[in-house]
Amino acid sequence: MMVLLLIVVGSVVVLIYFFKPKTKDFDTKTGEVRNTPKEHIEAIDPQILKISNLSAEIELFDELFDELVYAETPDVNRIGDFVSHYHDFSSLYAADGERLKTTVTGEDEDTTIISFARQNRYLKSSISALLLSIEKKKKVFMTIPVTFPMEKNVARIVSGFGPRQHPILKEMRMHSGIDIAAPVGTAVVAAASGKVILTEEKPGYGRNCIVEHRFGYQTLYGHLVRLVVGKEQWLQKGDVVGYVGNTGLSEAPHLHYEIRKNGKPLNPSFFIFEGLNKEEYKEIITLGSKINEVLSF
Repeated sequence: MMVLLLIVVGSVVVLIYFFKPKTKDFDTKTGEVRNTPKEHIEAIDPQILKISNLSAEIELFDELFDELVYAETPDVNRIGDFVSHYHDFSSLYAADGERLKTTVTGEDEDTTIISFARQNRYLKSSISALLLSIEKKKKVFMTIPVTFPMEKNVARIVSGFGPRQHPILKEMRMHSGIDIAAPVGTAVVAAASGKVILTEEKPGYGRNCIVEHRFGYQTLYGHLVRLVVGKEQWLQKGDVVGYVGNTGLSEAPHLHYEIRKNGKPLNPSFFIFEGLNKEEYKEIITLGSKINEVLSF
């Protein structure tokens, strides 16, 4: 009976050895190669995919940062490339960073062996580091005006950036921003974190304010019915600066919204891309680039 049992066990071992898919562990000290099950590699593959996706996302952020910060006039096509290829993998994989509780190597582990356990820990550590890097990059973009300055579901762009016939003065003038129509009293928010450097009421812009952001950017919010911020006040992205009105040279309630970089007016629609897909961004560009549109409901 014992001999028969040994024969059966031996047969099972042989079958497992020859037919179970294998991969390799490598001893960096002795050069010895050890067999490990295929499921180890299958468990590691998803981690490698995550690292690849997160690395590509970091590259996209870096390219966008270079364009927005170092270009005197950021190129709408370069910004569009970011919108087209960005998938927000960092939010999708956010739980991976939270789950990382172990160190890269344990004290009781032979670190000369490149084992599945070590590979897996290194990969998880890499994912955590990439997620942290992306989180820091996202914080930088909190200081650059890349979002719509009010709730989009109650507003629409009715007049674009560029030369146009002024709807009241009836003469050709440069329109240095975009007009966003919305009901009186609609909240207008800071498109990025920054400091209020001007609050005033004047015949052209009506009741307005200017917020200074990082990297030479400023935003202007005009024709407000009421301001709720004061000069030198620090704002976080999304803080209310005032409410839509019809003050100054205006024929209907709307927000006149400008973006300036180092004092130069830029087309604000190029910068309204946060949270948009490719088609939505194209629509914003189209609306924000219409020439000689007259403000009206």
